[in-house]
Amino acid sequence: MSNTIIQYSLNRKSIIFALLLIIAPLFCAKGAEPDSTARVAINTNALHWLTATPNLGAEWKISERYSGALSFGYNAINFPNHNNSLGNPANPKMHHWLLTGEGRRWFGRVFSGPYLGVHLLGGQFNAGGLRFPRFLADHRYEGFALGAGVSFGHQWSIAPDWTVGASLGAGWLYLNYDKYNCGSCGTRMSHRARNLGFLTKASISVSYLIPSARRKAIHVKGQESVDSKDAKATYYPNDSSPAEDPVVLNDPEGLNDPEGLNDFKAPAAPDTLRFTIYYDVDRHEPMVREVREYLEPLREHEILSVAIDGYASPEYTADHNLHLSGRRARGVAEVVATDLALPASVITVTAHGDDWEGLAAKSVAGGQSDEVRRILSLRQDPDSRKHAIQRIPGYRALLRTVYPLLRRTEVRIIHRPKVGF
Repeated sequence: MSNTIIQYSLNRKSIIFALLLIIAPLFCAKGAEPDSTARVAINTNALHWLTATPNLGAEWKISERYSGALSFGYNAINFPNHNNSLGNPANPKMHHWLLTGEGRRWFGRVFSGPYLGVHLLGGQFNAGGLRFPRFLADHRYEGFALGAGVSFGHQWSIAPDWTVGASLGAGWLYLNYDKYNCGSCGTRMSHRARNLGFLTKASISVSYLIPSARRKAIHVKGQESVDSKDAKATYYPNDSSPAEDPVVLNDPEGLNDPEGLNDFKAPAAPDTLRFTIYYDVDRHEPMVREVREYLEPLREHEILSVAIDGYASPEYTADHNLHLSGRRARGVAEVVATDLALPASVITVTAHGDDWEGLAAKSVAGGQSDEVRRILSLRQDPDSRKHAIQRIPGYRALLRTVYPLLRRTEVRIIHRPKVGF
């Protein structure tokens, strides 16, 4: 192990302060939405830092429900010296390196919510002379460890590109080590190899989701303003008019056109494909399979333009819903752009936030249309509107029958068959 010496001290106050810094982000997670387009995240385990162990990890998205993770930690720090209970210099240290690999199956989307994991680990250690745990106080242990286990974890979003997570795992641990009778010297007392059922993983982590290049290219209109009225934009297709008929020469045998220049076929008139993707409350996953089913007939067509509009039901704050609707629209836009190999310039993405117009129109079915329209006409503040609507007698019926129709992304694709010569 390395002989690098760095003086490092821990006391009760610093440990409590560090724990507060670790736990505090969990209370900030409410209402945040993780980036659905991210495919790679980098992270660090705060619990390892409490043992003065610098560490760094990476996680990559394999599919819509699976990811892989790899982390590495290394400690080469000597703690302040003291004498142990036998009066010998303790030379306290916890030198080690640890490499952990894990496969994760997420219950929801990758990088957010609960998951089950299977992990493998390996490393070396040279530790002793520490007051805690007690078995390290008067002895030093040097060797290597291998292990495997299962874990359960959960990640919470605190910002579009940041998450905090916690996980715990248990399984098999193999230890092969020598035991010495003092901190830095002395003869070897024993050699042991042990198989244990043991805690194999514990983490409280902070992760940064690296934005995808396609996410950066796709601009979402409307998120500059919290007011959903200002966020709306009128969409005009790039080319929605049929082309003029070509000039056809009266030359059936092609005598005046030996090179076949008049065999050119006029482009077909553009057509429009429309479809809508619906979401559960406060979710924004792009539902890749469903979107691809709609896109299947367009694979051999020329795509002239794509307009994607995201909406949210008015249950959270206006700012939250605006960003939520933007993430819904951008997630679908990424699938469309990837599946049809489109440049970002062809796609217009708009975040509308709270869908007040949809609420007024669709509440007719529940019999609350007049009351809803009255509230919307009298109140302009989004929060005031929401509180007033929540107090009407038929609010629960609205939640069941109308609000699910407002959580959506609408897609409009102008296309036509590809032409040839």
